[in-house]
Amino acid sequence: MSMTRGAILTGRTDYTDSVSGGVLDDSAKYVLDVSRPGFTAASTRWESPAFRC
Repeated sequence: MSMTRGAILTGRTDYTDSVSGGVLDDSAKYVLDVSRPGFTAASTRWESPAFRC
């Protein structure tokens, strides 16, 4: 997908989760990687607030 200045891009994120003994991780983590030939790649990460099931 091409990006242009001022454009609004939308997308979809799908994920699954499972319970693992002894491991506590109570938030969702996301990574957005952006790259283009001839330019330095960029990445940003963010995490949701903690949640309970």
